[in-house]
Amino acid sequence: MGKERHFYVTGYVGEGASRMLMDLQDMESVELIEKLIDNRAMRFLYFRLKRAAGRLAFWPLLKNLFYPWFSILRVPFHNDMENCILFFNSGFLMELDMKVLKKLKKKNNGLKFILYIVDPEVQFCVSKYKEIIGCMDLVYAINKEDCGRFGYRYYPLVFSKTDEDTGMGAVTQKGEETDIYYLGSGGDRTEVLKEIYNKCHGEGVKTDFYVHNNGTRQESDGIVFQDVPVPYWENIRRITRTNCILELMHREFDNPTQRYSEAVAYNKKILTNNKKITAFDFYDPRYMQVFQSPEEIDMAFIKNREEVNYGYQGEFSPKLLVREISQALDGKNG
Repeated sequence: MGKERHFYVTGYVGEGASRMLMDLQDMESVELIEKLIDNRAMRFLYFRLKRAAGRLAFWPLLKNLFYPWFSILRVPFHNDMENCILFFNSGFLMELDMKVLKKLKKKNNGLKFILYIVDPEVQFCVSKYKEIIGCMDLVYAINKEDCGRFGYRYYPLVFSKTDEDTGMGAVTQKGEETDIYYLGSGGDRTEVLKEIYNKCHGEGVKTDFYVHNNGTRQESDGIVFQDVPVPYWENIRRITRTNCILELMHREFDNPTQRYSEAVAYNKKILTNNKKITAFDFYDPRYMQVFQSPEEIDMAFIKNREEVNYGYQGEFSPKLLVREISQALDGKNG
């Protein structure tokens, strides 16, 4: 029988990431630590100062003043079981550092550190991140090539499909259905998105394109650019009423994304420029089409309505990741 453990999950950023982990909320052995600093006033002050001085030489000294307020450093660890911290690299890279790890070990010497990498390894190549990764007991990554190259353990991108999501499609009114839906940032993807919109518009394909543009003012017929991110519940509503999800990758990115997970979980077609999708666990050429230029896109694939079924049975649930980590730790301890 495996050792009894308690997990603290932290380092994830944003509403989308929080939704990915919702399955963990009903696990007694898991505690989600969403905010870097729980105290609202101190959190506001920390990020205000970081924006002003984060790149200056004295920032590390200033940051020292805030460590006592870090949520993860205020956790009362369990004395009767093994304590484990699962870091998601998004927040881990930005805020949690070697000083945090040392302070945690000082509180609980038997503490286990697990890192779950959801971004390409290229972002971890600087020495300070390599030092941190070296302190981990287990490192998982969603990119199979990175796992082979650096010796990480492979684990696909986690995703939680909650019971409330299953009824979202019921709110779709007649006439609200769309042929293809896009939600994401712009940047290096904006021009391609405009080309795809023009092609769709010219062939009578009903689009629903939303771009979060981070304050950069842009306008385009048929594409909504906005500063405020679309709430995740609204994203799910738009997914349930569309026939096909459009996925556009940033340059040099080829990992499984949340759009891929959503397509599988909600049984939607996906049109993507990520050629690596053919190696993903749920790849099905009937429902997934790859293109390299807008001219290659098959409009019939987007418009034709058919029953889509990937046979998804909750394989992306983060509960399974926690179970996998426990089994791996049992193996290391054994």
